Amino acid sequence: EIFYPGAGVSSNRNKKEWQLAFQDEFSRNELGADWKIIRGNWQIKNGALSGRGDAVYINRKFPGDQKLEFDAWVNPDQSPCDLDGILGDMDMSPYGNKGYLFAFGTYGNNFSKINRNKTQIVKIASPVIVTGKRHHVVCEKSGSDLLWKIDGSEWAKEWTNHPEGLSSCWSDEDK
Repeated sequence: EIFYPGAGVSSNRNKKEWQLAFQDEFSRNELGADWKIIRGNWQIKNGALSGRGDAVYINRKFPGDQKLEFDAWVNPDQSPCDLDGILGDMDMSPYGNKGYLFAFGTYGNNFSKINRNKTQIVKIASPVIVTGKRHHVVCEKSGSDLLWKIDGSEWAKEWTNHPEGLSSCWSDEDK
């Protein structure tokens, strides 16, 4: 789900009311025109986006502030690595070469990080991806603020000075 800021904005930092801008329930057989495969094999399987490879993007440009929410998991027979979201890459480049990469369980599930234009700005040792567990991930950019929540807990908050337009990506080894 992709959200745009709504009319109401509270006085607290990173506390916006968001309006739904894009949602996909994956209730069909084909991926369709809303998705752009950057690399890998991606499909709809059992009502979920499923795949292996580097990246699949929502095939739309989302300017301005944005909040991306998704549920993702790695099947028990797979090695956990990278349940990622990317905000700000209007060119839809692999690995979030531009914009903000929120990399959950990166480098073989050793740590998680946020990169801006390929430069690490936040690194956290936990949480890690639990194989077979459905994780809920929230990546948010509001003005110059970044917020990252995993399974309902806030894991990173960063204040930046780079308010660019945003686009979004989901990436992992198996969703």
